[in-house]
Amino acid sequence: MKAARYYGPKDVRVKKIPIPKTPEDGVLIKIGAALTCGTDLKMYKRGHKFADEEKERLGDAFEGVSFGHECAGEIVEVGPKVKNYKVGDRVALDYPAPCGHCYYCMNGQPNLCQDLAFIDGGAFAQYIAATEYILDRTCMRIPEGMSYASAALFEPVACALHGVEAGNIQTGDYVVINGAGPIGLAMVADCYLKGAYVIVCDMNAYRLQKAKELGAHKIIDLSIGVDQVQAVLDSTPDRRGCDVVIEATGILDVWEMAPYMSRPGGTIVMFGGVAKGLKFTIDCSLLHYSELTIKGIFYATQRHMYNAFELIKRGEISEKDFVTNTYKLDDVIEAMETHSQGVKNCIICNDEYWEGE
Repeated sequence: MKAARYYGPKDVRVKKIPIPKTPEDGVLIKIGAALTCGTDLKMYKRGHKFADEEKERLGDAFEGVSFGHECAGEIVEVGPKVKNYKVGDRVALDYPAPCGHCYYCMNGQPNLCQDLAFIDGGAFAQYIAATEYILDRTCMRIPEGMSYASAALFEPVACALHGVEAGNIQTGDYVVINGAGPIGLAMVADCYLKGAYVIVCDMNAYRLQKAKELGAHKIIDLSIGVDQVQAVLDSTPDRRGCDVVIEATGILDVWEMAPYMSRPGGTIVMFGGVAKGLKFTIDCSLLHYSELTIKGIFYATQRHMYNAFELIKRGEISEKDFVTNTYKLDDVIEAMETHSQGVKNCIICNDEYWEGE
């Protein structure tokens, strides 16, 4: 089969590798569509600890690692110990899966699980194998009429729901979302559904237009050189600041600006992941006397995934608002480079799924 293999920063090659063996307690899935993701982009551009350590250990014998994780497809083979799935089932899945028994899983925080179950391979390939254990925890069954690309959206939408939930947004709240990438846009849609007044900051005209279409009440175009903090404050009653500030860029400067966009007593949700080792500063008096709440948010739980899939099924979240371009697997590098310009892409991994997907 064909699979995209990561060899190092900006070194991804589409190669022929063996089709994964179907586990006795698992299934083989023929990938219909896989979506590019900010996490994949970070790996493509910056590197990945595990892969880079393997490359250093193996030297010339290193044959790359598979990557990609937002995907949907059709089960084409089932192991003899599988109980709940059959050949022909269409599924969307995410991975890794939480263990269900560590402190964090038992404490209602499976997104922080310390004993994750991984999958054999990556989504940027024609096939992947997954155990029933993983499917039972991360799989969504695709209803008739839903495209693979729409189904695969449930993971990033779930992450967006987790970030919005952390802000405890109430009807009428003023919310600013800094960054209108795919996650930020999903947050716009969710905040609008919650009845918030939504302010969006970005410098990309296409993404700002999408934010308006998804319910943003005020957009702030950063490409014209405005003072971002002041522009946000000016968009709130009496310039008091926002009830909830969401950082969805992963840019350190925006992390540092975010607390200054908040009203006293407000909540700042730090969702965008920055490079490891970076530090941000905050005025201690501002944090203390304004009683600010600052939350770091990572990934999503199974509850968020279920709720995200329900939003997609009901048409509240639509593929057309998030997936911009479609590529074949051979063009995965172009798909990643285009994603770096701020648009989410779909990769069709098997040619027979190309038409109509």
